[in-house]
Parts: sequence; C-alpha cells; structure tokens
Amino acid sequence: MSGWRWRMRDRWDHVWRSMNSSPIAWWIFGISFLFILLSFITPIWLLSSKLEQGQSIPIHYNVYFGVDDFGSWEKIFLLPALGLIFFLLNFTFYIPLIIEHRFLALILMYGTLFIECVLLIAMGFILLMNR
Repeated sequence: MSGWRWRMRDRWDHVWRSMNSSPIAWWIFGISFLFILLSFITPIWLLSSKLEQGQSIPIHYNVYFGVDDFGSWEKIFLLPALGLIFFLLNFTFYIPLIIEHRFLALILMYGTLFIECVLLIAMGFILLMNR
C-alpha cells in the first residue's frame, strides 16, 4: 500500500479509538436518536388513523393568542426532520472534534441531547393540542 493509505488508516484508527474512549458519548447519541425515533413514530401512531390526507390541524400554539397556525398534518414531521438534521450535523462535527478538542466535543454531544429533548417536548405539546 502507498503511504497516504496508511496515513488515512492510522487517522481513522485514531478517530475510532478516541470515540470509543468515551462510552458516555455513545449513550447520549443513542438517547438522542431514540428521541428522534419517538418524534417520528408518536404522531403516526396517535394521529394517522384519525386524520385524512390534507386535513388541516393546529400545528402551533401561542400563549397570548391561542392557536395561530394551521396546516396539513404532514407538517408535524418538520420537527423530527429538523431534529434528524441537527443530529447528523452534530455527529459529523463530533468526529473531528473528539481528537483534539474533547471539551468542545462534550458540549456538542450534550447540546444534541438538549435539542432533541426540546423537540420531543414540542412534539408532545403539538400532539396534546390535537387530541
């Protein structure tokens, strides 16, 4: 093998060892991914049998004005899609950060969990509003 292949292999081995040195990272990313799955599955389970294609439902509630946005029930999946995008971006940035900047990687990891938790709670409130 040529020299650059060995350097790439050594680099990825170093990344893999760094990621496995912090098992809490895998737990937190696993919990975040579980929150994403719950955000996708819960509206399907609770609302899909009750709603028709294109039916308009309340998708946003404001404390001062009450329900202020209506849309088709498929728009509910924008929150889980946004959560999935955040998860993939944060995991992509986590990989190079874990090698040199462990503290920033930890902040990113906990930030991912916080964002997914907030989005799951928001999905819960939207589902409660539509029951």
